[in-house]
Amino acid sequence: MLYERPRVEERRRAVERRAGWVVLAGATAVIAFWLLFFTGIVDAGPEAGLLHEFEMAFPAADAAFAGTLIAAAIALFRGRQAGPFFLVAAGAMSLYLGILDLTFYGRQGMYYPISGAGLFELAVNGACVAGGAYALRRGWWLWREATRAAADDIVARDSAVPAGSPAAPERARRLEVA
Repeated sequence: MLYERPRVEERRRAVERRAGWVVLAGATAVIAFWLLFFTGIVDAGPEAGLLHEFEMAFPAADAAFAGTLIAAAIALFRGRQAGPFFLVAAGAMSLYLGILDLTFYGRQGMYYPISGAGLFELAVNGACVAGGAYALRRGWWLWREATRAAADDIVARDSAVPAGSPAAPERARRLEVA
């Protein structure tokens, strides 16, 4: 179905730019957290403690997460086809890491009774889950719009082929497959 392409294209670019800024902010927050953690400004308890050991399991995963966020931001700002892919990948990683943290810290009793450290972790974990849901929603929307645009291009190109031309059998075969 053909629809108003310029208006949809304009909205798609606006969503890409907005999502690009959101994931860039997320990457900055992840990198800032680890800088603060390794400089000792953020305290995860005694080095021999369970909370500290749990946090020490995440630098590699969070580095991959930050790298995916940065790749998504770059691709989205440039309007590349890989933008929605990286956005969905980053959203899935964010949801997974956020839910993992929520369940671990919840089982450790960090959220009740609430303390300053518990409130901070709850905010970080909530941001991960909310950011992941946002990225998945926007990423799938962008992916769908790119697919629709590609389908519209194929329909427009194929409808321009005259029935008696040498390209007509190829057009018929592609329409049968779809």
